[in-house]
Amino acid sequence: TTTTAPHTEVPASTDLASPNGEISAYDVPGGREIGKVGLWYGYPMTMPILEERGTWLRIMMPERPNGLTAWVQAGQVTRSTSRWRMVVDLSETRVFVYRDGYETWSAPVGIGEDTTRTPTGSYFVAVIEKPGPPGYGPIVLDLNAHSEDIESWEGTGDAIIAFHGPFGAEQLIRAGGGKVSNGCIRMLPEDQLKMDGITLGSPVDIVV
Repeated sequence: TTTTAPHTEVPASTDLASPNGEISAYDVPGGREIGKVGLWYGYPMTMPILEERGTWLRIMMPERPNGLTAWVQAGQVTRSTSRWRMVVDLSETRVFVYRDGYETWSAPVGIGEDTTRTPTGSYFVAVIEKPGPPGYGPIVLDLNAHSEDIESWEGTGDAIIAFHGPFGAEQLIRAGGGKVSNGCIRMLPEDQLKMDGITLGSPVDIVV
């Protein structure tokens, strides 16, 4: 007899690049330098590889605008893989967490209100805070996603989307989630703890 393995629901892994220090980023392979990559707000970056062309890699970038990519030289990064992927379904107000291509758990979430929407698109886990700042819960995952409705959150000059604590929305989230935030993804503390082990660079898809 033969057994056919079930198809994975999402890609089983994602190739990642961690710059060896701060390195140059280019608009095309061997083209114009458009900036540096390696540190973001002082944190070392690990980013998904989107394309490989000879000795060049196209990677996701952490800065605005959402969807920014650049090319780096493969010899200037350390390569690895992530087994994790998170999918936030805004229409279901729920996050689905995958490992090795299979769903491992899901949880209800609070999402952005209509005037401060949670941006859709493909992103990655840029910074992991354990614990988060006071009130933000035990584990905070900061994404390379930026609000498209808020230019500067409380004068910081940026408005970064993150998975963090409920901030008083526990009842709404336990009831299935809803529109409650300024764009971030709010979670119950017990669900935040389940995120322990998700690694830097892991892809996060926000869909409707």
